Amino acid sequence: MQPELQVELPRSVTCAAEARRVAGQWLADAVSARRRDNALLVVSELVTNAYEHGEGRIELKLRLVDDEVQVEVTDEGQGSAVAIREQAIEEGGLGLKIVEQLSNRWGVYEGTTHVWAKLPID
Repeated sequence: MQPELQVELPRSVTCAAEARRVAGQWLADAVSARRRDNALLVVSELVTNAYEHGEGRIELKLRLVDDEVQVEVTDEGQGSAVAIREQAIEEGGLGLKIVEQLSNRWGVYEGTTHVWAKLPID
């Protein structure tokens, strides 16, 4: 297993599926099936947000740091205030609530849209 996965994703409706595919392969031998499923859900939610609300290139980065999987998703949008919705809207809207519940911690870096989450692997 490589120490880090970094991949540019297509800006298309298939980007979340592609992210899950490559992340699932990369994590296959590194974490339990349950932890992998949680990580793939977080990857999917963050990539979907980058596609729906961002601009330009979408990049996924995964790495194992100590006892966590660190997920980072970057796009070239201008960034905006990130807020967790307490109730879904008609088209969805609870992705960051899911990220919050599955992650040890998560946040947003300054600059281009760059969201990260850290999930337990044991």
